[in-house]
Amino acid sequence: MPTTPSAPHPGLFVSLINDASPFPPAALPVREALARHREHRAAWYADLIGPLLVGVAHVPDLIEALSDEASEGGEALPLRVGLAARPGTKPGDIAAALRTLAEQPAVEVVSLDRAFDPGWAEEPHEHGRTLNLEVGREHREIETALDSIDDEGIEGVQAKFRTGGTPKWRWPEEKELAGFIHQAVESRVPFVLTGGLHHAIRGRYEVTGNQAPEKPQEQHGLLNVLLATWRAAQGADVEDITATLRERSSEILTSPFATMTAVDVSLIRGHFSSYGCCDVTDPVRELKKLHLIKEKK
Repeated sequence: MPTTPSAPHPGLFVSLINDASPFPPAALPVREALARHREHRAAWYADLIGPLLVGVAHVPDLIEALSDEASEGGEALPLRVGLAARPGTKPGDIAAALRTLAEQPAVEVVSLDRAFDPGWAEEPHEHGRTLNLEVGREHREIETALDSIDDEGIEGVQAKFRTGGTPKWRWPEEKELAGFIHQAVESRVPFVLTGGLHHAIRGRYEVTGNQAPEKPQEQHGLLNVLLATWRAAQGADVEDITATLRERSSEILTSPFATMTAVDVSLIRGHFSSYGCCDVTDPVRELKKLHLIKEKK
């Protein structure tokens, strides 16, 4: 792959990739996911990795794994967790999971992912914990959610959009994702993404994991999304954003990052906060191969 003239600003990828390994297609048992997350946090690329994302149903398994880990090591190791409640999860189950995690002295719940609903702002929101509200896919649904988040003006609330396909969520093509990015940027609402962003460049890839599909799948590229967000913030329309998301040339996608300033990076990350990836080593490996990050000695 072509290399860039120089590495991008180091802040571009900091805490960008959240560890979603307990979720499909990796679908790792929580005990294994925790062990691997500990390895990521000790690796040279640790600065790129955000919290371990854990589903509401995963919480009992996580508590058991943490208890065993503490017994073996003699002390509880700090762990940053993002609690993820998929659409349809009962509010009482979310509250119970948060209480259980709060009882763990070494666990810090840094984010809560849950579905958007019109009454979300009436529920308690803990200061310092990011709230990611998963939106629908229709333009009006997205507009309603973004307007609600913007109108409330509560710090730490973001929109969440699914970029990978599931049995109940068809893969969003470039124009659909472009529409969401354009709407979010125009509404000044930060966003997170989830699903499918395993690779740096837009393309068709084999998917691995315990629940991986049999055939290769189309996937959006991480660099495409970062660049599309930057262009959206500069006023690009949906057609231009769509073209950026469709681009498959690594040279075209990597070259703009070599000349971005700290202001550019802050602009991108101020809109595109982070995303969940069930194997964080996939994008890390490709970003390194593209000379966008360097292994620290």
